[in-house]
Amino acid sequence: MGSACSTAPRPSTGSARCTGARTGSTTPGCGCGVIATAALDPRNFDWQREVAYGYHNLAVLQRSRGDDRSAEQGFRAELSLYRGWTRAHPRDTGLRDEASNAASFLGSIAQDDGRLEEARARFAEQVDAQARNLRAEPDNAVWKKSWLDARVLLADAQIARGERDAATRGIAAAMVLATALAAQDPGNREWQQILGVCHLRRAWLEQQADPPGSERDAATAERLFAAAHAAAPEDDRFTRAVVEARLLLAELALQRHDIGQAGRWLAQSDSVALPAWRRAPNDELRRIVAKSRWVEGNIAQASGDDHAAQRAWTAAADLLREARGRPVAFNRLELLARVLQAQHRDAEATPLLARLAASGYSPLVPFARPPGMAVAAQ
Repeated sequence: MGSACSTAPRPSTGSARCTGARTGSTTPGCGCGVIATAALDPRNFDWQREVAYGYHNLAVLQRSRGDDRSAEQGFRAELSLYRGWTRAHPRDTGLRDEASNAASFLGSIAQDDGRLEEARARFAEQVDAQARNLRAEPDNAVWKKSWLDARVLLADAQIARGERDAATRGIAAAMVLATALAAQDPGNREWQQILGVCHLRRAWLEQQADPPGSERDAATAERLFAAAHAAAPEDDRFTRAVVEARLLLAELALQRHDIGQAGRWLAQSDSVALPAWRRAPNDELRRIVAKSRWVEGNIAQASGDDHAAQRAWTAAADLLREARGRPVAFNRLELLARVLQAQHRDAEATPLLARLAASGYSPLVPFARPPGMAVAAQ
């Protein structure tokens, strides 16, 4: 995740494992009629489950519209129902899967809010549930993919909190299964994609301690993502993933002072990101395009073109700022703070750094000037 916040993009498999409506449901939302019908016969499990489906579908819709507070209430209500059912039916893998998915959505909302400990706990709950399902049905491909997705989300939450050893162990475990699945079915884009995600996470973790190893992993991820994107160019997951890998490769090239290679990776990244942004702009692509302009500014600065660097960084800052009067979203804080520090606008960067510090956030790459130093430098 370019860090687990803005320089660490959201997982390419999605913020939560499932984003669609529950296919078993006949209700588009959780209305009073559904609840009233279910109350008529508490022993009718199909009716009771319709309530859970309703909570889920409405919460997914609310999240897609940016109403995370209402969505969180719905997912909490859904999870409460499923927890009761899984206690009553501890061997039911389907119920456990539904419960873990609600926990995953709650983890993603908490992560986006900067409630990092809660996010880590929710994703740990998801990993545990999917691990139990996999132990119960070891040949079930759905549980394998679900466990891998959950494992990546937990690693991202651990990275955000500075728990890098735990994240490294988790990604190593995921890498074993993902490698086996990808080798088993080279034509399966989902298996190739999740293997690429594991390589990219390892590349982020290695970036400071082992730059050559990080570059190898990032190159492997880029190759896997590029193939998936070429096969399904309209799939937003593949678009974001290949751009994330190319931006990391640009940063690593710049880290070893290869300005030309950094520029080539940035150009390849923009060739995918900018058309996607123009075609269907969304928050994830906004952060990625802003990250691209941040990297562009760093390349220009390394080339000695300060004017071009300032122009690119200003474009990045403009993309990351919210409308006047609204606080900057948590998942934009790190990147915006880095941009502002590069422009020596420490007075503006300091409150952003303070919000990150208050949440317990720990960047993979240290800031140019931590909050205390920034204040002293003014």
